[in-house]
Amino acid sequence: MLPLRNPRLDNPMGRLPTSFVNTGDADEIRRLAEKHGISFNEAVRQIVALYFRQPFPLSSKRMGDSKTDRLPEMVAPRHLVESIGVLASSLGHTRGEVLRQIIRGSLRKRHGRH
Repeated sequence: MLPLRNPRLDNPMGRLPTSFVNTGDADEIRRLAEKHGISFNEAVRQIVALYFRQPFPLSSKRMGDSKTDRLPEMVAPRHLVESIGVLASSLGHTRGEVLRQIIRGSLRKRHGRH
C-alpha cells in the first residue's frame, strides 16, 4: 500500500476568534488587502503572523468601546490561533481583545505611531 500524506496535517488549521475592531482599522485592512491583491481575511492572517515574528507589548487594559466593525471568524494556522489563546490567558483578556490589540498596534506601527 502507498503511504498517503494528508497535507492538512502538515499545516494544521484553527479558527481565529471573531472580534470587533474600530471602523478605521477595518477600512485600513481593506485598503491593504486591495493594494496587495489579497483577501481581507488573508490580510488579517498576515498581520497576526507578522506580530508573532516581530512582537510588541500588548496592554493589560482593554481598548475600550471604539469597536464597531465585526471581523468574521476565520481560518488560520493553528500555531497562530493557539498563540493568541496563550496571550489572552496571560493578559486576562478574551482572544478577541488580543486580536483587536494586535491589529491596532500593527497598523499604528506601520504609520510610525506607538
